[in-house]
Amino acid sequence: MTEQPVPSPETAPADGGGEAAPVLLKLSEVHRQTGVDVDALKMLIEDKLLVHGVERGRAGHVYLRADCLPTYQSLLGLLRKQLLHELRTAQKHIRRVEQEVEAVRNDLDLAVEDPDAPLGHDLLTLRTRSHDPRGSSLTSALSGLEFSAWAVRRYQDAVQRTQGLAHFQVD
Repeated sequence: MTEQPVPSPETAPADGGGEAAPVLLKLSEVHRQTGVDVDALKMLIEDKLLVHGVERGRAGHVYLRADCLPTYQSLLGLLRKQLLHELRTAQKHIRRVEQEVEAVRNDLDLAVEDPDAPLGHDLLTLRTRSHDPRGSSLTSALSGLEFSAWAVRRYQDAVQRTQGLAHFQVD
């Protein structure tokens, strides 16, 4: 049994008659019409980069309104824009890792100068993982970089898949 999408309030006829419900397309049909693979479409929707015309069915399945169907170029543009954003975020994380490494290096240098002195905070908290993304430890900084690198890879893969699918003829 196939799931019937729930029309949104703005597209459902107010009086129960009148205008027809909008045509909703499964993501596989959007893929056939735009050439952008389903995983990339899901990613854009999950990350709230593609919101116009997105409808959800009763079981949570995602549909796009046919009258709001984006073009291949606009979808590829969204993917590229987000990839650039993720790359810039990764650069910020690299700078933060560099700062944390420098702080640990300073604590080590001080400890070498005076081995009897208490160890510095950054050296002591080196392996502490903070729940605060801005937490002060090298481990937290590396964790942020790891997450950022994962996001870069997701979007880089999506852009490459989308460009690789472009040679297929779109209906």
